[in-house]
Amino acid sequence: MALALACVGLALSACATKVETSFLDPSDLQPWKPVEEEIETPYDRNTLIDDASFLDATQATSAVVQEYLERTSYGSRSFLGTYQSSGLRASDALVTSARTYNINPIALLVFAQVRAGLVSLKIYPEDPARVEYAFDCGCEAKGVCDPRLAGFDRQVHCLARQLREAVEAVKLSGATASGFGPNRTSFTVDGARVTPTNGATAAIYQVLPREARDKAGGTWLVWNLWQKYVAAYQYSAPFDTPGEGGGIGDPCKNDAQCALPQADRICATNYPGGLCTVKCTGECPDVPGKAKGFCADFVSQGGYCLALCNPAAPKCRTGYTCTRVVRFNAPKESEHTCYPQQ
Repeated sequence: MALALACVGLALSACATKVETSFLDPSDLQPWKPVEEEIETPYDRNTLIDDASFLDATQATSAVVQEYLERTSYGSRSFLGTYQSSGLRASDALVTSARTYNINPIALLVFAQVRAGLVSLKIYPEDPARVEYAFDCGCEAKGVCDPRLAGFDRQVHCLARQLREAVEAVKLSGATASGFGPNRTSFTVDGARVTPTNGATAAIYQVLPREARDKAGGTWLVWNLWQKYVAAYQYSAPFDTPGEGGGIGDPCKNDAQCALPQADRICATNYPGGLCTVKCTGECPDVPGKAKGFCADFVSQGGYCLALCNPAAPKCRTGYTCTRVVRFNAPKESEHTCYPQQ
């Protein structure tokens, strides 16, 4: 009965799709081995990715993702480096979805490879559906898909939303729609007995309920590629708890105390109590559990992210007032932010 119930609540394609292997790079199925100073992490079907890393979108920037697509761990450029849908580069689509749902963009890249081999692919494939419906969102059967969901940008947005919904379901009820949850034993469609230790692992099984150990098309491959991609991406693991450390506008004494993209984070110690921020030209990175940011115009200094505030009930810390400021490069747009007192 448990095997039969494993597909309840999943998209139809998750259980109906035949596992495809021909599109994978041969190295994908080679078990990950740590190099140099990397710490070996033995495969554990119950802990595929830790929550903090899986939910870390603080290091999601288009520049970093684009650089990875230009120089992947496969030793070549992915076609995603030049691909666009709805006017968005693949890197922008990945970052937008990552920030919207606070899902690590590396996890989204891993799924793109597991499901369709898109990261290692050098040219646009002969079968457009492999890209335009990469995650089967909007598809009832092979070749029967909703054109409104065509495009990598819409597909990766759909995937990120599914993962976030699964994570939230675990928070609210202790398990995903299919029954995967921390300290709950369930079975995958290929008969693996799993007891997830965290919400991230449960969410992954919700979206891909097949282990397929040492093979293609399952969660083992998700784990294997995650290990390889984080090394190639030079990803720095976050604090133990997502959002621990300073978000936009929080106090700090040095850059390391700001839970923001490592390459961009700034602790502006010239402001009261220090100010966690990043230089910006448009959007500001989100930190789970922290205030949203706004790219404020500091005139000759450029744009810097400040914490949004409610002027009707301001909660700015000492040394800051809830002040309306204009957006950098968009003087007709403005918001209230916790602005350093003059």
